[in-house]
Amino acid sequence: MTAEFDQRKVNQQLRLLHQALYADFQNLSDLALWHETRADHRTLPPAEAQWQAVQLGDHWSGRDDYNWLRFTVPVSAASEATVAKLDVGRTGDGNNSGFEGLLFVNGQVRQAVDSNMRKSSLVPNTPGSKSPVSC
Repeated sequence: MTAEFDQRKVNQQLRLLHQALYADFQNLSDLALWHETRADHRTLPPAEAQWQAVQLGDHWSGRDDYNWLRFTVPVSAASEATVAKLDVGRTGDGNNSGFEGLLFVNGQVRQAVDSNMRKSSLVPNTPGSKSPVSC
């Protein structure tokens, strides 16, 4: 066996494990972006914030620029955990560039997110409800 063969087999098994862990993938459809204009950007955007609709695949950038992303996550059955995968950018060389964010669920801080930590488990809520998420 070669190292290349071993790597292909490992990748194949990882794909199978991933499919076993995560199922019923859904793309988010109600994405909105708000460019932060306040000097203190540690709290949720104000009610009067002017949100701009964005789509999966849209691009935005800026050095030391602050943007908020808002979307709603449909909650699965009560026995299932919902996981949000927030893949909104790549960190550059040296892990000193790229996106960083703070995830809020239902207005409460949940966790930090960046290109190294993209998945967040959302605690099951009432089945059929929706949880507002901002980061």
